[in-house]
Amino acid sequence: MIAVLIQHPGDIIPTTSWFTVFIGSWGTRHKEQEQRDEIAAERHRKTRNLSPDELLAKNPRNSQIRFKDITTIEIKRNIFFQYSLRFVLTVDGKRRTINFGLNKDHATEARQLLQNLLPSKFKGK
Repeated sequence: MIAVLIQHPGDIIPTTSWFTVFIGSWGTRHKEQEQRDEIAAERHRKTRNLSPDELLAKNPRNSQIRFKDITTIEIKRNIFFQYSLRFVLTVDGKRRTINFGLNKDHATEARQLLQNLLPSKFKGK
């Protein structure tokens, strides 16, 4: 399994305008979310046809997760209704956790995929 960074929260720098100061930040948050979605879509298009080795070399944060190292996989939702995909690994006798943020739609897709492909590792509800 290869974990590929497509979008990072630091990709968009929050903006402050007079509109935000007087009206509120709803419009700004909406615009920033659209920008993040555009960045993610473009990166997805650029990486779609890359080989596993090319994906790993593309970004130092991309990593390979070996099946034998996976202890459990969970999808968690916090009190703010944010989702995360958590891999608990045991590598060279050391326990390690890797978390990925997910939106609600991706959490549903990921849950179905993991239940079908890795049922012995997935601890879902």
